[in-house]
Amino acid sequence: MTHPNMSKYINRREIADYATNIALAILYLIFSVYFFMRFLIIFKTTFVNFSNFKETLLIILYFLTQISWAALFLLRKKPISSDKKISSWIYGGLGTFLPLFFSFTKLRTNFILEATTIIGAIIAFYSILCLGKSAGIIPSNRGIVKHGLYAYIRHPMYLGYIILFFSFLIMSNPDIYKFILISIWIFSIYKRIILEEEFLGKYKDYLNYIKEVKFRLIPLIW
Repeated sequence: MTHPNMSKYINRREIADYATNIALAILYLIFSVYFFMRFLIIFKTTFVNFSNFKETLLIILYFLTQISWAALFLLRKKPISSDKKISSWIYGGLGTFLPLFFSFTKLRTNFILEATTIIGAIIAFYSILCLGKSAGIIPSNRGIVKHGLYAYIRHPMYLGYIILFFSFLIMSNPDIYKFILISIWIFSIYKRIILEEEFLGKYKDYLNYIKEVKFRLIPLIW
């Protein structure tokens, strides 16, 4: 029989979880729309119009990747367990929200870089779809995702975002400030990967997954 006080605690905990998810979704949606509009202005000044299929596709993919995160914050599953260390919150927060503060100036047109941004956006968006309700900021066990790109590398979403934003950086007349900012972000992604795998390494399913999928981020390298 459940103690009445325990039931109240569980209800409060669930309410707090829902409130947190809603707050994160709203916050990410506001930032996403704001910076999406900034990118839209940059693209208009760079490409003049969107008759070019590549630029139109990239705008759509970028919008979908950003909005998907807002939706996932609302739909994600309740974790079996989570890593509550301060370092996990710091690197998880930086890895998730720092790209929203990237400031890209007028982009230089370059076929190769345009192609890599599209490839990065496709990888990121498809990985988000595969991750689905298992998405989160801090290391958590919401079930091990093994399908899609996760059958080939363990963190394809991070790879997609790195390709996307680094290509944007090179296209936007990079300066030292931008390189420092994106370097901090990439280091946060690296630490986030290490922390996630340390936490999930406590579970047999994830250890089996590591044996099946040997590379974290870059096939045949790491």
